[in-house]
Amino acid sequence: MELLTLAAIIAGIIAVIIGLIVVIKKISAFYKQRFQFSIWSGVLLLVVALALLLISSADGTTQQTVYVMLVIAAILALLTIYNDIRLAGVAWGGLAVLLQIIFALGFVFLIIFALIGFVMKKLFNIHSSLLASIFGGLGIKGELLLLLHFLHL
Repeated sequence: MELLTLAAIIAGIIAVIIGLIVVIKKISAFYKQRFQFSIWSGVLLLVVALALLLISSADGTTQQTVYVMLVIAAILALLTIYNDIRLAGVAWGGLAVLLQIIFALGFVFLIIFALIGFVMKKLFNIHSSLLASIFGGLGIKGELLLLLHFLHL
């Protein structure tokens, strides 16, 4: 009974992931067809802005460096917002900005999860254990190939 429950949970998680991928692809195709722009450029700009915010909060950075990075991150975020509203209007552009923020946070989560899996594989030399079934497919090359395949609609 426990094995059947575990299989149902895993099948449900896989179905949710596939459903999310389909929804994200449809959203991306909608903005590309209706407004002739890709929302992924804004997602990548927001990821870079988030990375700059994280770097600026690190120990050992001077106050001047923090200000410069904060200004650059703000410019990238404002540029993304302006571009979306200019191309898609206020309502659809605002929705695009919201979706780009969600996708950027998901992208960062995916990168962190892939790095945790990669480090765990190297640190614990995982080959034939329960963790191997969880993190067995994770590797930087495989994740990047999956991401490239996903981005090329």
